Amino acid sequence: VILNTHHDEWIVPTNAKKDEVKARLEKLWTQIANRFKDYGDYLILETMNEPRHHKSPEEWTGCTAEGRDLINQYNKVCVDAIRATGGNNATRKLMICTYAASTVQKAMDDLVIPNNDENIIISIHSYFPYFFCLEGSQKTWGSDKDKKDMDHEFDRIYNTFVARGKAVVMGEWCNVENGDNYEDRLRHADYYIKCCKK
Repeated sequence: VILNTHHDEWIVPTNAKKDEVKARLEKLWTQIANRFKDYGDYLILETMNEPRHHKSPEEWTGCTAEGRDLINQYNKVCVDAIRATGGNNATRKLMICTYAASTVQKAMDDLVIPNNDENIIISIHSYFPYFFCLEGSQKTWGSDKDKKDMDHEFDRIYNTFVARGKAVVMGEWCNVENGDNYEDRLRHADYYIKCCKK
C-alpha cells in the first residue's frame, strides 16, 4: 500500500506560503505516521502527490528555482516528521517526488534527498508522450521514432536517479485516452512496461 496526500492545493511552493505549508505538513504527517508506525514494510508513505504552483505558468514545466527549492524543503519536513515518530517509521521506505512529480530535467536535477536518507524512493509521473496519452491529438503510436523517444525519456530517468543508486517508482503513467485506437494503445502500453522493467 502506498499512502499519500493527493491533490492538496494548499501545498503552494512559494516563499509567501512556506511557513504555513511547512507547519501543516509537519502536523499532518506526524498524525498519519503515528497512526501507522507499527505497520510493516508493505506500507509505504508518500509525502506529496504532484506538488506544484497550481494555475501558474510554470505549473507543468518544472517550475522556478524557488518552487523546486520549496518542494525540497517540504519533502524534508515530511520525512523528518515521519522519521521522528519512531517504530517502523524510523526506517520505512518513503516516497518523495520532484516538483509536480515531473520528468522535466530541471525538476529531476534539482531534487534533494532529505538527509541523504537511503530509504527514499523517488516517485515519478510520466504520461509520455503527452499528446498521445492525455491530450489526445496524437492517435497513433509505435513507429521507430516513437520508441526512440520513449527510450530517451526512460534513459533520462535512469541516468538521473537509478544509475546513482536511487530507487524510482513510476507512480502514474500511460492512461491513454480512447481515440478508437486500441492497437496503438496496446503497443504503447506494452512498450512502456518493457521500458519500466528494463
